[in-house]
Amino acid sequence: MPVSSRQTAILLILTVLSFLQPVEAKTWTLTVDAGDFRRVNVPVLWTEMPGIPAGSHLRLYLVESREETFVPSQRIVSDTGNELAFVLRGEMHPGTTRTYRAKVSERSFGDPKSKPVVCADDGATLKFSYRDKSIVQYNYAVVAPPKGVGPEYARSGYLSPIWNPRQDVISNDFPAKHLHHHGIWFPHTATTFEGRKVDFWNSGLKQGRVEVTRILEHAGGPVFGHVRAEHRFVDMTAPGGEKTALHERWTVRVYALDNYFLFDLVSIQSCATDTPLVLNPLHYGGLGFRGSGEWEGNGDRCKFLTSEGISDRIRSHKTRAKWCDVGGLVNGKPTGMTILCHPGNFRFPQNMRVHPKEPFFCFAPCQLGEFKIEPGKPYVSRYRFYVHDGPANADESERLWNDFAHPPTIRQTR
Repeated sequence: MPVSSRQTAILLILTVLSFLQPVEAKTWTLTVDAGDFRRVNVPVLWTEMPGIPAGSHLRLYLVESREETFVPSQRIVSDTGNELAFVLRGEMHPGTTRTYRAKVSERSFGDPKSKPVVCADDGATLKFSYRDKSIVQYNYAVVAPPKGVGPEYARSGYLSPIWNPRQDVISNDFPAKHLHHHGIWFPHTATTFEGRKVDFWNSGLKQGRVEVTRILEHAGGPVFGHVRAEHRFVDMTAPGGEKTALHERWTVRVYALDNYFLFDLVSIQSCATDTPLVLNPLHYGGLGFRGSGEWEGNGDRCKFLTSEGISDRIRSHKTRAKWCDVGGLVNGKPTGMTILCHPGNFRFPQNMRVHPKEPFFCFAPCQLGEFKIEPGKPYVSRYRFYVHDGPANADESERLWNDFAHPPTIRQTR
């Protein structure tokens, strides 16, 4: 029987509508596998997240039996695609799985009942806090040195103060014996650029400096607060005027966790010219941490513990480790921070500089010999920081390193 033009139009409309699902009907089922490790409150990423309609959001739910419980999540949009961050709350045992359901919604990722990480901008710093507790501060404006100290020691682009959950400050900035130390910072020391010796670490030499060039983005969020910023390594000795040797991009993420603090730092350093930056052998240089002023002096005021079980600061120097805890008493109570090194980092497990008398630590792959940061080959470093009340706990630090190095896997099952 011939089909009328009216019937043809109706069929066309029905065909189109069959492809246009309501926004609420788009769902994905995810299976999270703990793998070989015990997991407790682990930040995770769904890296194969599909595209979602413009103007809509993705809401996540934990599926238990027939019940669904809302889970705060946070979308990450980057040049490489979409990702979804959330926290596996509670405990998961090795070999177990969890089921989540992601649903497209007109509502946002967050929940009015959940507390986000706050990123407060005062025009010079970004201060991250969670549940009204300060965690860490990124200094993007130039911080002037103490009165009577030369202007060459001024610095920007570092993390300090660092607070513990009790709200004691466990970092130090411009310590009297090493005015060029700044909480958590990342300069290089014995380098060669265009044939010149340039020290970006020791500010007093006036050879090199590291400074912020711009803030790309910063925000708080239900899963983490973050900042993405660009730095540059400036050769102050170049003939004809200063010259940039390296560009650096920092990404800092501060997680919404209770009981202890956790934040990540990713540094991507790339050549600013066609000339490589040569890092010469030395016992220190790279990612550094300067601990509390209460840990200054000889003796046991500052305690170290490495992933290899070495607690003697003399013996631990120049050894290699997955992580190192640095701590001591602040306001009469034990506290500290474990610095976790990612297995993807250059020369992992990295060598360490452990100062024999002062509360200073750094991962220093330059101890093993010369290497170069070459044009077109970015130097990527990833570290995680676990700030805790109480003394160092090797089991807890190892558990957190496993989360960092071997995170739970997420697969889309439907």
